Amino acid sequence: MMLPCIRRIAEALTGDASAWDEGIDHDSGDAALGEYSWIPNSEDGFVPDGGTLWMATHLHQGQRIVLEAVLDQDVRFLAEAQRGGPPWTLDQQWGQTSWQRPRMPRTLDQLQQLTDELVTWLTHAVPGARAAVDPEPTAAPA
Repeated sequence: MMLPCIRRIAEALTGDASAWDEGIDHDSGDAALGEYSWIPNSEDGFVPDGGTLWMATHLHQGQRIVLEAVLDQDVRFLAEAQRGGPPWTLDQQWGQTSWQRPRMPRTLDQLQQLTDELVTWLTHAVPGARAAVDPEPTAAPA
């Protein structure tokens, strides 16, 4: 579910739909930087039961876009524009979407709407960015 979205975001930012990586690297400063007001559920703060799926575009003109799925029984998506790094600074944040059951049609709708907002912002905020064409919908899992 996230793959077509991160590809579309990478294309809008860099012009290359393959310019992204998967997997968070805490040693390189990867983290969600926005304030999401999640209720702490451990001494480390909020730790989702199912973890997270993390995808980030390659750096382009000092900026990257992060797309993250937070898995805690249900799924919630968030996106951030991060600059510099490491250490990264927050440039813009989107979401978070409401909690939804994974693989339900409404979940995909929320993720696609989040992607649409982000691509629109990119095409207006980043010099040389271009709108990415919305790819055909896929049935790929999150």
